[in-house]
Amino acid sequence: MPAAEICQYDPAWPVLARAWLIRIEASLAGLKDSSSFTYEHIGSTAVPGLAAKPVIDLQIRTKTLPAADAAGFTVRRLCAGLPGLAARKPGRSTELRNGEADPGGAARFGLRLRR
Repeated sequence: MPAAEICQYDPAWPVLARAWLIRIEASLAGLKDSSSFTYEHIGSTAVPGLAAKPVIDLQIRTKTLPAADAAGFTVRRLCAGLPGLAARKPGRSTELRNGEADPGGAARFGLRLRR
């Protein structure tokens, strides 16, 4: 197994995270209960000054599983063009992860939809 890549903190990480969260929130605005969704930048790249793996982790929390399923479907459509996108952990949570650089950015990202 290759060693994990740890990078010095990059002030672009929260900017990239916020840009993705705005885009995702807009794409989910028409879903039932979307006003109750919580959008978060989580993980080590969310901690200012902390060296981390260059993977921007985002999380969307919903109150109900049907809302999470609908959000997962919508986000998969939104992200369908990203290189290396893979959906993991179907069921109670959906995890999308791309193994390539974000188009126009320098970090990979992971997105979790959870109840």
